[in-house]
Parts: sequence; C-alpha cells; structure tokens
Amino acid sequence: MISAFFIFNQKGEVSRLPFASLTSDIATQSSPVPLPLSSRRRSIADVFRIQVVSNSDVRSPIITLGSTSFFHVRVNNLYVVAVTKCNANAALVFEFCYRFISIAKSYFGKVDEEAIKNNFVLIYELIDEINDFGYPQNSEADTLKTYITTESVMSTNIAPEESSRITVQATGATSWRRGDVKYKKNEAFVDVVETVNLSMSAKGTTLRADVDGHIMMRAYLTGTPECKFGLNDKLVIDKNDRGASDAVELDDCRFHQCVRLTEFDTDRTISFIPPDGEFELMRYRSTSNVKLPLKVIPSVTEVGTTQVQYVVTVKTNFNNKLSATNVVVRIPTPLNTTTVDCKVISGKAKYVPAENVVVWKLQRIQGGQEVTLSATAALTSTTNRQVWARPPIDVDFQVLMFTASGLIVRFLKVFEKSGYQSIKWVRYLTKASGSYQIRTSYPHPLAMTITELATLELVHPYTWDTPSIRAFFARLATEQAACSGHQLFFFRRAQSERKIFLVSGWASLEAHREWIAGDKNQELLRMADALLTVAGLVHMDIDFGAMPGDTKRIAWFAVGGNKTDEGAGIVWNRTRNVPSDGVEARARWDWAGEGKSLDEGGTLNCCIRAYTQGDTDRLTVAGV
Repeated sequence: MISAFFIFNQKGEVSRLPFASLTSDIATQSSPVPLPLSSRRRSIADVFRIQVVSNSDVRSPIITLGSTSFFHVRVNNLYVVAVTKCNANAALVFEFCYRFISIAKSYFGKVDEEAIKNNFVLIYELIDEINDFGYPQNSEADTLKTYITTESVMSTNIAPEESSRITVQATGATSWRRGDVKYKKNEAFVDVVETVNLSMSAKGTTLRADVDGHIMMRAYLTGTPECKFGLNDKLVIDKNDRGASDAVELDDCRFHQCVRLTEFDTDRTISFIPPDGEFELMRYRSTSNVKLPLKVIPSVTEVGTTQVQYVVTVKTNFNNKLSATNVVVRIPTPLNTTTVDCKVISGKAKYVPAENVVVWKLQRIQGGQEVTLSATAALTSTTNRQVWARPPIDVDFQVLMFTASGLIVRFLKVFEKSGYQSIKWVRYLTKASGSYQIRTSYPHPLAMTITELATLELVHPYTWDTPSIRAFFARLATEQAACSGHQLFFFRRAQSERKIFLVSGWASLEAHREWIAGDKNQELLRMADALLTVAGLVHMDIDFGAMPGDTKRIAWFAVGGNKTDEGAGIVWNRTRNVPSDGVEARARWDWAGEGKSLDEGGTLNCCIRAYTQGDTDRLTVAGV
C-alpha cells in the first residue's frame, strides 16, 4: 500500500508541485497520530529533502527511515516519490511510479517541472483515478483518456450507454485499446534493443556475459487488429531444458498484458491486440551463447615509477556490412598522472584529468576492422606507496541490425476485419553503456596484501532472500569496493538461511583501518545493527586478487595452527588437505591461495581453493 505520492524538483521544492496523501498513516516521529495534510506534506518533504535531495552520496532508489520507506525515480531533474509505511512490494511501487510517468507523457508530452505545474489539477485527477486508498488500479492511458480529458474536466453528463461502454472497457480483455482508433497510413514499428553486460579478464577469458533485452513496438493501426509475432525456431526458455549450441536461450521473459501466453508456450508465437502507440511488448534476459560485438585487447605496462605505456586494440566481431557507432573507450590512468601522449589512426583520444581516464572516441568502426590506440602516461613522484589497482577499461557502443543474444523476428503479421494492408518495420540495436568492462591485468600481488574473511549471522527473521538484506549487501559491496579497489564475494551454504561468508581484499591493514573509521562504514554499521552480527573475522596475507571473477564455490581448510575456530566461515581442521565444507580434495580447483593469519600473529595458516564450476552445493556464491 502506498501512503503518499509526491514530486520534487532538483532544488528539493515541493510546495508548488503535486503532493497526494493517499492514506492517513503518515505521521511525524514526535506525533503518533495522523496529521493534517499540510503538516504531513511538510514533514515527509523535509525528511526526503534532507536524506536524499541534499545528500549526494545516496545512490539507492529506496531509503528506509524507521518504519517509513521512500521509493524515488528520477526523470528530467524531477523526483517522483512514493512513500509507504508497510512492507510493500518494491517492484509494484516502482511500476506504479513508472506507469505514472508514462501516463503523464501520454497526456502532456514531456515530463518536466514546467509541464507538471501547468497540469497541476490534471495530475491530481490522474493520481486519484489510478489508485484507490493507496492500492494501484487502472493505469492504462487509453482507458483513462475516455473519461479524464486533457482539460482536466471530468464529464458529469455521460450517457448511460457511454458509461456502460467505459465500464466494460475498463474491466474487459482489451482495456488497453480503444476501438475507434483510425489512421490514414497503417504502420507497425518493432525495435529489438539489447544491452550487453561484460566482464572480461586481461587474457581474454569471459568472466561474465549476459544480455538485457526488450522489444518495443509502436503500433499506428486502425481498428482492433490482431497481431502475430514470431521469434527464432530454436528458442529455449526453460533453464533445465537446454537446446543446441546455436539455440537462443532466454533465462526469463516478461510480456505486456496484451500477449496471449498460451500460444507463446506452444509455438513461440506472440499473439496480441496491441495498445495504440508505443509500448513495451516483451522484456528478457540471456546468459548463454552471448555474441560479443567488440573484443578489446589491452596491454598496460608500468615503466618504473614514472611512466605507464598503453596499447589498446579494439576488434569487431560482426559482418563487414554492419558497423559500430558512437564508440567510446575509457582507459583508466593512475591518480598521479600529469600528462598523456596519445597516438591514434582512427578517432580522437584525449586525457581527462578530472576523471583520470583517457577517452578514445570513434564515430564508426566497420565490421571485420580493428583499430589501435598507443599512449604513454607520465607520472609524478609520490610518497603514497599504494600500488595502482588498475581499474577495468570501459567501452560504450551501438551496433544496428545486430543482436548479442541471437534473437530475431521471423515474421510480423497484422489481421484486421477490414482487411487493410499495413507496413511493418523491424530494427535491431545492441548497445553497451557503462557495463562492458575489460580488465587490464591481474592485480599485482602487492596490491592484494590483505584478504579479509568474515562470517556474518543474519538476525531473525531476516534471510538472504529478504529484499532489505539484498539491498544492504549491494550497497556494502559498492561502497567497500570503491574504497578497497577489490570485489566483494558473498558465499552461503544451502542449509543455512542466515549465515553469510564475506571475502574481500585490501592493500594494507592501514587501508582497512581507515575504512573502518570512515563515515560511510559507520553509516553501514548503524544500518547493520538491526540486520546482522559479526560471528568471526580474520585477515590473511593471501593474494586473493588472482581469484577468478566467476568463482561459484569456495573451499577452506587449515594447514596448521593451534586453535579451533569458526571465524570467517572457516572450521579450522587439523587434517591437512581436507576441505572443511566437505568438498572432495581431489576435485579440480581453478585457484588456490595459502597464507598465515595476521590477526593471530602467524600462528594460524589457511588455504583457500576457488571453483568456477562443479556439482557440489556446500558453499555457494550469493550474488547481490
């Protein structure tokens, strides 16, 4: 249930923007009883402005203060905010916010501060219509337009027949489309848009690759047409029923409500009556058989302490009839870089000191082509001995008429009782923006001086599947990795709902102590007080930086020592070469690290083995 809904501008002003109190359960901390609307407006607005708008460090779209949760979405320098005091479904609340934005666009075009103020009364009517006492109701723009006019006047003189028709339409199978739509030219546009997410090692090994895709459709069709939409013949949806090596495998799909799912399950044909105008027909993910459009081959060499030399080659992996456009390669440089001398044959490259990156821009790269950048970064002397962590290279691009998942539209047919001919267009677009990363090298052993191992116990009734727990660990991973320069791994045993094992790295114990004393860690600790307890913590001198990024399972066992402890998820065994979690010692492992405990003065030795595959479920990675 949504308790309140309001819109902020980027200055944190809400007085001249819509504020709707949907229930009476919002009160200030000092007043346990419901307050008048003006007081509630001021109280809630002040809290959100202080905690979110005025706080540049807030990255999460959800913030919970006491028993009140704020969900916000940014659009054109506006905050669209929903407030709830109950344990609401977060996906439903965000869907409500995005539906409101979509409805607003359909009524008055661009959603900005001026448009919101000019349509103040209309927005209140819409909010009142699309929810009932905080529960989302009808949110189809076409249906709303039949009885909420753009002049913000609701007709009170609707004929009985018209009223009956509206009621049927609002509750019937085609509430998303009016029956009186007419166009001189009947057209249907289909856009298959895919975003590629990649993490690749410096040796060219794919650590993680997946595709987030969605199919957008713009239907400008007369009447109430029936559309049929066919996808690949070799299309596998069920994870447990893998197809051929060239099959398109989708991990999950989500369809618009107009789609008849029974026909899709039978023959992979999407049959539907489309809404008028633009809508999202389908959303999907794919993690198998991903075709990478670009291959980046980096070479980064540190010449003493005064220079870093770069040779970065970008190759295309698609037909020479296609091309990648708007290619931007961001190559990180050390913090003490003074100047960078760049040499390129294609595109333009320059050093951006404010971001500590070399930005290489190419307008177009043809299929089958490769381009190379050479650069030398000059470094200034520094007293900071911390080794450069070498952040990954980031690539943005767009490729038309190419899909990384291999998904294709076999046909699109339109049937309408009048028998008119329609024009159909299909376009494919594969892109990456901030999610296509290539590591420049394995971290130097000195950059991974300390491995931190911790055992965390979740407080009842929380489990790993609790949304607030996932959100907390996601923030912890982001904040700590930004400070340490090393990824956090979370592992858990299938039989234990509340025990989480954390593995991370630090450049030094001093760096870890600085993080412990820092403001961000203190804030996270305050959040963690009500969520978990630290059951064990140990620091080892293991070079964890070389552990594969796609580690799925991990085994621990003792090499020596005189203490039995379950600190950091390790049951310290006396028997050599026997993993404590039951994984057979003969199983193939992908990485092993040995070291001594710095906390125990070197009296406790430990070995870690990492597995990227295998059928054991003793200690399994838990992704956030």
